[in-house]
Amino acid sequence: MNLPNTSTERLTQVVHLYLAVADTASGEHEPHERQLAIDLMRRWEPRCDEEAIEAIVDTAYVAARSGYEVDRIVGELREALSFEDRNRLLADLGRIARADGHLTLREAEIIGQIRSAFRRGGEPHPRPEA
Repeated sequence: MNLPNTSTERLTQVVHLYLAVADTASGEHEPHERQLAIDLMRRWEPRCDEEAIEAIVDTAYVAARSGYEVDRIVGELREALSFEDRNRLLADLGRIARADGHLTLREAEIIGQIRSAFRRGGEPHPRPEA
């Protein structure tokens, strides 16, 4: 599954959310979390080569040093992603949070806040019967 209108910025936003969740536990980004972010990004954009994916992840790491703009990013992704892709991103956030073997209360809170913000974007409407 690819992000609609995939751009480096959109992919960087996804990784930024990964890092926002991962950072809540230790305050530092662990190498295994970075590798998991790379692996998950490969699934979001399989057309990107390895170097491009690593550059996107590293760009998000650098951007994260100046702070997280989670509310803005979530709002933009809520508009850009389908319901299914938002759920997929939430599942990825859970994987990132558990990368160290456990889910902290703070990580769960951040994911819950993102889930709530995504839901404000609305649930899918039932498709009319054909």
